[in-house]
Amino acid sequence: MKSFKFPIVALGSSAGGLEALTKFFAHTPDDMDMAFVVFQHMSDTHESLMDGLLQRHTSMETAAAKDGEQVEPRRIYLNSPGKTLVVENRILRTESVQNANAAYMPIDRLFRSLAESERERSVCIILSGTGTDGTLGLKAVKEAGGLVMAQEITQAAFPGMPKSALDTGLVDITAEAEKLPGHLVDYVHRLFKTEHRPDPDGKTFDRCAGQIFSRLKSLTGNDFSGYKPSTVRRRIERRMAIHQCDEIESYLKRLLETHEEAEALFQDFLIGVTRFFRDPDAFDALGEAVSTKLIAYKNPEASLRIWAPGCATGEEAYSIAILVFEILEQQNAHMDVQIFATDLDKRAVEFARIGTYPENIAADMSPERLNRFFVKDEKRRRIKKQIRDMVVFAEHNVLKDPPFANVDIISCRNLLIYLNSGVQKKLIPLFHYALLPEGLLFLGSAENIGEFTDLFAPVNIRWKIFSRIPGKTIGKYELPPPFSSGPVRKETSNPVKPMTDIDLYRVAEKIVMENYAPPSVLINNKGEIRYFIGPTDHFFKPPTGKPSFNLIQMAHESFRRPLSSAIEQASQEKKTVITEPIQFFRNSTLKNVTVIVRPLIKSMITPGHMIVVFQETGESAGRRLVIDSKRNEREDLDVRIISLEQQLRSKEEELDIAVEELETSNEELKSANEELQSVNEELQSANEELQTSKEEVDSTNEELVTVNAELQDKVDALSRSNNDINNLMAAADLEVLFLDNLLCVKRFTPAVREIFNLIDSDIGRPITDITANMEYEHLETDIKTVLDTLNTREAEICTKTGEWRAMRIMPYRTLDNVIEGAALTFSNITILKQMEIDAVNARSYAESIVETIRDALVVLDNEFRIKSANKAFYTKFAPGKKSIEGRPFFKFDGGRWDIPKLKALLENILPEDKSFSGFEIDHADQDGRKQKLLLNARMIEQQGDQPKLILLVIEEIRRD
Repeated sequence: MKSFKFPIVALGSSAGGLEALTKFFAHTPDDMDMAFVVFQHMSDTHESLMDGLLQRHTSMETAAAKDGEQVEPRRIYLNSPGKTLVVENRILRTESVQNANAAYMPIDRLFRSLAESERERSVCIILSGTGTDGTLGLKAVKEAGGLVMAQEITQAAFPGMPKSALDTGLVDITAEAEKLPGHLVDYVHRLFKTEHRPDPDGKTFDRCAGQIFSRLKSLTGNDFSGYKPSTVRRRIERRMAIHQCDEIESYLKRLLETHEEAEALFQDFLIGVTRFFRDPDAFDALGEAVSTKLIAYKNPEASLRIWAPGCATGEEAYSIAILVFEILEQQNAHMDVQIFATDLDKRAVEFARIGTYPENIAADMSPERLNRFFVKDEKRRRIKKQIRDMVVFAEHNVLKDPPFANVDIISCRNLLIYLNSGVQKKLIPLFHYALLPEGLLFLGSAENIGEFTDLFAPVNIRWKIFSRIPGKTIGKYELPPPFSSGPVRKETSNPVKPMTDIDLYRVAEKIVMENYAPPSVLINNKGEIRYFIGPTDHFFKPPTGKPSFNLIQMAHESFRRPLSSAIEQASQEKKTVITEPIQFFRNSTLKNVTVIVRPLIKSMITPGHMIVVFQETGESAGRRLVIDSKRNEREDLDVRIISLEQQLRSKEEELDIAVEELETSNEELKSANEELQSVNEELQSANEELQTSKEEVDSTNEELVTVNAELQDKVDALSRSNNDINNLMAAADLEVLFLDNLLCVKRFTPAVREIFNLIDSDIGRPITDITANMEYEHLETDIKTVLDTLNTREAEICTKTGEWRAMRIMPYRTLDNVIEGAALTFSNITILKQMEIDAVNARSYAESIVETIRDALVVLDNEFRIKSANKAFYTKFAPGKKSIEGRPFFKFDGGRWDIPKLKALLENILPEDKSFSGFEIDHADQDGRKQKLLLNARMIEQQGDQPKLILLVIEEIRRD
């Protein structure tokens, strides 16, 4: 049986997180086969007390994580102040934080590392805290197939982090902190620890999966049967574990009965997770390909069209827009850019359209990009309009809806990996069909084009960038049904090809337009001519100087003013404008021409384009002016023409003056507008500075809340310890007095009042000012000596009531080994002192009796050494010797006592607890006189562990 690989649970919290963490671990079973990695926002300069505070609520080992430490089950790992914490292949990594700023999102980083390391075994939990840290990280956990949990907002002391997590729509379980462990245990048990799963061959699962697909298709219109079976099974089993369903049939029943669960599974299948500039090196490679292969060779008048299927919440589409914008700016190119970002998830598309993201996207891009392309909106970032206008978001199912055709780039980086090979073989040719020749296909790092190497050429193999091979056809490949029934674009490398019906239609259309349609031009929003239709040479002439396609500059003088007014009116009112007939000469004939300006509002091209039509209405007054040979008529006509020309020049001068005045007003308005923009930028800058200051204050307040919570818990613990100590001292009736370095009273126990006349208000007073009930004059000197030498001092003192105390003076040491005064303890030894006096008196009494006895007495130890002897023994057997204690009894007097029989008798006394009496021996003293001695001996018992002794009594019964 495969061994169980325990999951790793990452918890992120900030302000108010200590309370949530203690509730969580207080209700977490200690025998859970999991490891917990906790990251709590805290001040870099504050020493964390978290390990000690949490340890009181769990028996699992709790400690700060160490770099390179292997993750083990049933342990809690905590972050250290000023250090990041990540998981790499089940090994903890920590490193110091350098210059933490808005982009510093350590919980996001922890969650992302856990998702990369553990995949579907990763679990992340968001607890109380301010800000949005953890929001982007939980998306990575969700994408990897892990579990996302969050504390109930109503319970969280600071709901910012849980609310931001819930706003993503990716949280699987929301509950109070103390209830989260129960959900976690059920989830892990059902998903990872089930030793025997029913349906070993998968037939029941496949049958139910088919019904699940049908249910989702009827609900959403989308068919998920093309997803990889492993992906489908993991997602379904994950939902089963969340709802504690052991059988696939029970989950199917729940799915069919509840619309909410069907929607939740639908969202799980979509996996709408992405981020800005995911794989930055891949975007660098794409930028190089776009710059060198597309923009450098593309017609500046053409549009750059990009399609991003499976765009999710829009981060990748906006990333491409920013990248293209930067490339165009670097190359000083002006090109219309259209990015079509599509996804079948309606909620994701709506989120992307808003273009607002949490503050922690700063971790995914450089500060320069963040400040340039995003506007700060409270605690979120909104994409700027210049980038937002480049992207069009739409609901679209790439598997069944028609594709976007004639595009330059397709970016599909988070879709193919979840689809089975059959669907992939349909999508790759589809992308080939949608791309223009030399177009780029940008795939994810785990995706590839498979067998279609004849359709795409590699541009960057590592980052999966491919170029469409021109001249190739997709005719032999099967397209999805919506596309296979319509005409398919085919290409061939043969320069000579038969004309198709479509080509014939275009030729006929061209002939009609050039010979019979009214002269027309297509202009853009800048007034530049983009396309000529029909014979327009009578109305336009090239201007002198620098070449220009500006309509006004190229138009005949008679049309410039009416054209300018009509174009301005059509641009503002968004409707067709028809001018009054304009007279001008053509081939000696005065013509009436009406100008029609029509905006192309509903076109698919860039807004602002217009069609300008020149419609001739016949000769002036219905007649043709012919120059005859008569001089008078010619002169009259010349005079009239000269007059009209003078009037025209006068009107033109007046018009030029008006135009100059208008241009002057425009310049003044432009200058005023620039000043207003400058003021607005300054206000915006000031507002951003204030917002930054507010965030710094919020961050500091958050750290203070965390520190305050820890300190409050510590104060409570100290208060409990203080109460315990006070009750212990009172119960034990200890006499203790604490003094500071100036010998002033710091604290005392009630019992010490029997020695010193102390009251509560005496704290802070010198001990020398307090009256003492004892006879001891060296107290102050002894205390100072202890403080100077740091050596303990002891003494016995007697109170005025006749009681005795054993006084002990020692230095008062803190936990940091700092001397902060002295501690005096007093032990009542009155009874012991009386016993000591009684023992001395008894000994004196016994010694007096022994010394009075005339017989010699000697006490021997177990080695027969003389322990003591009375005066009679010294007089009779050791005259002139001051002391014989410690000397061997059998040798101290020249061996005269070394009598074998006596020695044998003495050796049996202690082992056998015997005694003897009436043992007679002959003995000679030092003068050689013989003596008859009578010896008696017995064992002496001593208290405690003292060795037994032998008492030997020597009686002289005769002397020669």
